[in-house]
Amino acid sequence: IEDYSIVIDNRQDKYGIDGPPSQNAANILALTYHKRGIARNNIKEYNEAINDFNYAINLNPSCEDGIKIDIEIATKQC
Repeated sequence: IEDYSIVIDNRQDKYGIDGPPSQNAANILALTYHKRGIARNNIKEYNEAINDFNYAINLNPSCEDGIKIDIEIATKQC
C-alpha cells in the first residue's frame, strides 16, 4: 500500500490540482488507485478500498465495469 501511495502522491504533486495532463496519465493513475484499493481490501481496509475504487472510476470511467466488481466484494465484507 505504501508503494502505491508514494506513486499517487508523486503524480498528484507533479500534476497539481488540475489532475493529469493527458488521458494516458489519468489511466495510469486510475490503475494505481485500483491496485491500492485491491491491496487495502486484502488487509480488510474496506472503506479505504472503496474510496480508491471510486476515485479510479472518476479518473478512468471506461474501467468502471471491472472496478464495480471489486466495490461489490469490498462492500459485502464491510
